[in-house]
Amino acid sequence: MIGPAYWAEARREVRHNRKQLIVLRFGWSDDSVAAAQAHADARAQEALHAIAAGQSLPRSELRTN
Repeated sequence: MIGPAYWAEARREVRHNRKQLIVLRFGWSDDSVAAAQAHADARAQEALHAIAAGQSLPRSELRTN
């Protein structure tokens, strides 16, 4: 299995209902580092909104190829 050429990590941290909420997500791309970072940022923001809305999602994830 061939993995993506570029990886990036995004960390989002907010205070929600008097609690610290930290989310870590990876992004990937075959095009560029910037595209991988944009993907990671978007995934982290989506996860943050979902967790704040009450969904049960992991706060962080393992990088896998």
